[in-house]
Amino acid sequence: MTGVEEGARGSVIPQEMHLDQNYPNPFNGRTVFRFQLAAPGGRAGAGGDDDAGRVTLKIYDVLGREVGTVVDESLRSGSYEVGFDAGALSSGVCYASLQSSAGRQTMPIILVR
Repeated sequence: MTGVEEGARGSVIPQEMHLDQNYPNPFNGRTVFRFQLAAPGGRAGAGGDDDAGRVTLKIYDVLGREVGTVVDESLRSGSYEVGFDAGALSSGVCYASLQSSAGRQTMPIILVR
């Protein structure tokens, strides 16, 4: 992981959790993930709790084995961007899985060497 940065998309709080497709995809070594986190129950703002809770973004191989952790920390609701260096992984299809108290979203990513 190279660091999690809150997005500069203004102060709009997302209404649901969403994992965008990584960029670039396919990628060669480094890629960027963007994701949005909503506060549980849509309570953000107006004095509400905007803590999205414990968030993980993990990478799995085609056999379902965890091969990398991009994010594993408590985050507030909002938009995020994080870089991932897959230097230790071999070419092929992997799966990025974002999980929070709002659920889980998984999508394929392609590493090409």
